[in-house]
Amino acid sequence: WLPDTVTLLARFIGEPSPIKSTVTKAVAEFRRTHADTWIIQKDSFTEEQLE
Repeated sequence: WLPDTVTLLARFIGEPSPIKSTVTKAVAEFRRTHADTWIIQKDSFTEEQLE
């Protein structure tokens, strides 16, 4: 579920505020809270999702 959710959020990064700022904060928070396990979680994503 995680890769699909993060990918869905990323689709809205180009939208105007307040959507863009909310998505940016959510993605930044995800990166902050998952930085220590990213090596493991990265394998759950496809190459396309990582782009």
